[in-house]
Amino acid sequence: MLTPITSLEWNEVRAAHLLNRAGFGASLGVISDAARRRPEEIVEQLVEFQEVPESLQPPDWAAADPAPHDPAASAELTPEERQMARMERRLDERRQLADLRSWWIERMLYSPRPLQEKLTLFWHGHFATGFRKVKSARAMYLQNQTFRKHANGNWEQILVAVAKDPAMLVYLDNARSRAAAPNENFARELLELFTLGEGHYSEEDVHEAARAFTGWSVDRERLQFVFRTRQHDEGRKRFMGKRGALDGHDVLRILAEQPRSATFIMKKLWEFFAYPEPEPEILEALTEQFRKEKGEFRPVLKTIFLSRAFYSHQSFRTQIKSPVQFLVSALRALDADLPRNQRATAAALHALGQELFDPPNVSGWLGGTAWISTGSLMQRYRLADALVKGYVSEGIAFQLRTRFDADRVLPASARAGRRQCREYLQWRLYQSILRPQDADAFDAYLARRPPPARWSAEEIKDVVSFMMKTPQYQLT
Repeated sequence: MLTPITSLEWNEVRAAHLLNRAGFGASLGVISDAARRRPEEIVEQLVEFQEVPESLQPPDWAAADPAPHDPAASAELTPEERQMARMERRLDERRQLADLRSWWIERMLYSPRPLQEKLTLFWHGHFATGFRKVKSARAMYLQNQTFRKHANGNWEQILVAVAKDPAMLVYLDNARSRAAAPNENFARELLELFTLGEGHYSEEDVHEAARAFTGWSVDRERLQFVFRTRQHDEGRKRFMGKRGALDGHDVLRILAEQPRSATFIMKKLWEFFAYPEPEPEILEALTEQFRKEKGEFRPVLKTIFLSRAFYSHQSFRTQIKSPVQFLVSALRALDADLPRNQRATAAALHALGQELFDPPNVSGWLGGTAWISTGSLMQRYRLADALVKGYVSEGIAFQLRTRFDADRVLPASARAGRRQCREYLQWRLYQSILRPQDADAFDAYLARRPPPARWSAEEIKDVVSFMMKTPQYQLT
């Protein structure tokens, strides 16, 4: 099932599928170009993204040196002035968080390294950390950059980088863990959610891992990892069958070498890119390759994206789009720019159930069918109206004000007849053939309208909005 597809099997539909799953969709021109090249060449370019130049810059405040101290902590301030300074700082943090969210959506939309951003989103959901507790946009930015740097790298290295990440150390309370009182929050989630899964460790493992991570803390002014020697438990420990004066690095190395750890992360990776509950032979093969490659993700990613199983009916257009995937892929399909209104973009993603830099809890987003409810589906429909028409008639008025060029989305050459119109739009919006029930609904809808050659810009907007509200459009 992991046998690579051949160039003879490669076509525009499979190229679009790859670009949707390994990124956030692509323009029709990019899809056509990818279909004319060999699949191995496209996958190589996607996975080895460090070779692709890019020039997108972070927000100005993120590139600047951090403030040397908290103004609200100044002894010269009166209690009232200190309170005002704290309020202003909280407002600044909120403004920076809005900048950060907009910046990341911009990267998803424009970066020439789509897989890097998709993997950054994967790691954000896997090592879930939230602004509500961290309370520092800069810390969230630094963590995002850590995910981006290690996105397709080595398993042990990303575990070490995350364990030393200031946002994670604050979020799971390890910054306050000391030998006299080890905090088990990070150790428990490291075992249960990040590396092994429930039932594959003991309570002793949690306690001993917590001891090993004592002293791993944060310089909160510089937002840097610090190891506080006096707070570290230097005693002997027993973890996963290993004994000695183990520290955090030892624990992470032991976990990275665990066979169960490889199986755990391979399953999550396959489910994120392909489909739930991979067949045992697929999971076993990916795990074996991952261990043979000493925890390197690049070879495994290439295997996944070239495998026949990745392009099977079980995988093709069976994933429910996450809110972020819905928004970014819609902007691509509509050839629209990122809305300038940061608050409107944030409000849209909040309404759909996915706030970047603030997942619901340490488990991250459930994904899959959890993305769709009666309420969230209506919000998707309203977002479609907002993206196409610039407004919605009821409910939350997103007012995204995107640039929608009706003649570009549906050129005159594609409006000779209803069938031609349908075939063009189904490729632009779905990159696949409409399912029979969706085709019948669309044909009935078109039959009630004038011939496409006579459509005004407003009528084109109505048709495109209608197609974005079909069940098939919610899938990728």
